[in-house]
Amino acid sequence: MSKSSLPQTDSVQELAEFWQTHDSTDFDDEMEEVPEPVFIRPDPSQLLIKSVEPEYPCYVCGSTRHEKVYVDEVFNVDGKHVMVEHIPAQRCQQCGELFFDAKTTERVLSLLHDSPPVARTVTLDVFDLAVA
Repeated sequence: MSKSSLPQTDSVQELAEFWQTHDSTDFDDEMEEVPEPVFIRPDPSQLLIKSVEPEYPCYVCGSTRHEKVYVDEVFNVDGKHVMVEHIPAQRCQQCGELFFDAKTTERVLSLLHDSPPVARTVTLDVFDLAVA
């Protein structure tokens, strides 16, 4: 049996470095589908803050035209939905894909798992596409 060539690490930095030089389609036979969304994208009309020119291309379309944006993301943590607000990100001006640097990702993960005081509580409407 051959050993998996996917990295076996929990380090976001190491994973980010790996995926900068690899294509996920090369690992289709080693991946499994996640049944529920990991996060829900906010309304794109609320994302634009200012333009920047990062040195790296979008991993979806290859464009180097990106905007710095701040987004709110909903995460499922142990069956409970929680939202993190004002996350700095880059948004591709061509295809709209969002991406986060390793430091920001580490901060978000730390925030979700360290259980700091809750900033506020909100009511969230949930729609089920399977029933609609």
